[in-house]
Amino acid sequence: MGDELLAEARAVEHVERAEAAWWAAVMDEVEESLREVLQQASQSPLPAQVLEAGLVTARRGMAQARAAVQDRARLLEDDLRGGLTRLGELSLATGAALFALALEASARGLPGQSGFGVVDWLAQRCPWLSRSELGDMDAVVRAARSGLNIPLVEAVAQGRTPARRGAVVARALAKLSPVLDPEGYEAFVKIFVDAACDPAITDAVLHEIIETAIKALLDEKDKQRREKLAHEARSFTSRRLANGLTRFTIDAPEADAAVLNGIVTSKLAAPASTDDAPDLRSATQRRYDAFRSVLGRGTTCPTGTPTMPRATLVITMRLSDLLGQTRGAGLTTTGEVLSAGQVRRLACEAELVPAVLGTESEILDVGREHRLATPAQVRALRLRDKGCTFPGCTVPPEWCIAHHTIWWSRGGATDMDTLALLCERHHTHVHQHDLEAEINGSHVTWHV
Repeated sequence: MGDELLAEARAVEHVERAEAAWWAAVMDEVEESLREVLQQASQSPLPAQVLEAGLVTARRGMAQARAAVQDRARLLEDDLRGGLTRLGELSLATGAALFALALEASARGLPGQSGFGVVDWLAQRCPWLSRSELGDMDAVVRAARSGLNIPLVEAVAQGRTPARRGAVVARALAKLSPVLDPEGYEAFVKIFVDAACDPAITDAVLHEIIETAIKALLDEKDKQRREKLAHEARSFTSRRLANGLTRFTIDAPEADAAVLNGIVTSKLAAPASTDDAPDLRSATQRRYDAFRSVLGRGTTCPTGTPTMPRATLVITMRLSDLLGQTRGAGLTTTGEVLSAGQVRRLACEAELVPAVLGTESEILDVGREHRLATPAQVRALRLRDKGCTFPGCTVPPEWCIAHHTIWWSRGGATDMDTLALLCERHHTHVHQHDLEAEINGSHVTWHV
């Protein structure tokens, strides 16, 4: 019995030693694997580690540079020039890194998770950047949504051009995208990006290059194409200033610009001096007051139907051009050149005072401004038409204008059976395509 117990104990010990050896071998392998992982990590650090290390190095370098600048009296002129050049390059690199992070944050939807746009979200994390700088960054981030803008996005992300100049390109491309095919759009992307990345081209010259390119595009298209491009490029933007003001920037097509100029050059903008109280307003202040006065009359009319015309224009053109018998242009007193079609469209909505010339440029007629629908007629049209009469349009009557189905320039009368409500967009469409309509009682039928 003793020998059997001894043999069994030795067998158990042997098994335990084998298991211990196996476990030790496994742990050695795990340790070796961990050592390899750590070694690889030390050789290829994580992106976050690289980012933090780079920023720490940059901060240390800037601290050293500031210390050297404190003793700037000992710096030579070449040192000053070189320092400024390298600081400029560093600023460009910093802006590129900032844009790259903003682009990634936007792609992941981080601003939207907290209910902010890109500008406000960045402002919380980069309070030292101005709203203008943040807006430029946002403009390029928005451009990144289109694959056709990859060259622009890469140029800013790689530090080949600052976000400021990239935003100029992005905003110009946004205006051109609706009217260009992909091939033509890519050509303009290359032209604009190459110019933005050229350090020899100043900001002013960059703006000039872009405006020249757009003008060249306009000139090579027909009249309708030009008007469409100008219409697509219209914009109205605002930016809060630090002094309690808001700056509005308007890009208006020619016809609309003529109306706006008609407001700010009207009698409302003239000095209102009296014998007792001279008008101390500047010219720009008077123009603002004129614009605000017209805007106020249109938005505060208690009956919903302003009794004043929308604008007053004096346009000089030949009678044959106005009637559409020939192709010509009209000239406003403020210098805008309008096509005959634009003049005929404005005749429906502005207090147009045409100075009509004969074949020998003699003045045939100055006047005929009393042709706008009366407030009573407008109210009746709103009840009858109940909105824009163009097929399929749902714009309510309050946002429509009274259109002469037989154009006023062609001798049409301002009567209920020749008037129909149209929204701004379809009013332009009707004039561009010379569409006709029939009015039968309370029903308007357009021949489209």
